[in-house]
Amino acid sequence: MSSTGTCADYQNHFDSKATARAEQNLTYSGNALEVESQNGAVSVRHATGSVFAITVCKAAGALNDDAAQQLRSQVSVQERNGKLATTGPDGGRWAVDLIITVPDSRSITVRGENGPVSFNGVNATIDASVQNGPLSFHDSRGEMRSLPGLSW
Repeated sequence: MSSTGTCADYQNHFDSKATARAEQNLTYSGNALEVESQNGAVSVRHATGSVFAITVCKAAGALNDDAAQQLRSQVSVQERNGKLATTGPDGGRWAVDLIITVPDSRSITVRGENGPVSFNGVNATIDASVQNGPLSFHDSRGEMRSLPGLSW
């Protein structure tokens, strides 16, 4: 993955003939962000600004372009009151990769399922857990805790 952190860094393939992709950018100006992610990577990095910046990379695979686009349209990411959640259809071939930048001295909670969760250069209070994927920290500091389970 490049240091710039773009959706081009994620090339999800679904053993399908067609893949539909979309990118979305979100910001959150609060002090604490909670993330619940399923079917994709979560890459958390340091930010120099004053807001959380979130790049959402959606992908879905199907037998043809129309079916892939329709499946991708059922994949969503919602942020409400500092809680960010990814969802998609049951049994579908879809992924949502998140690139999140965190300003210093903030708080972030990440619960990941079916994908890696990584922290790079983050200076924050970090609560993290992952099911069916690795959890890694590189050059990060602050209070770090591993959370049990995935239920909210």
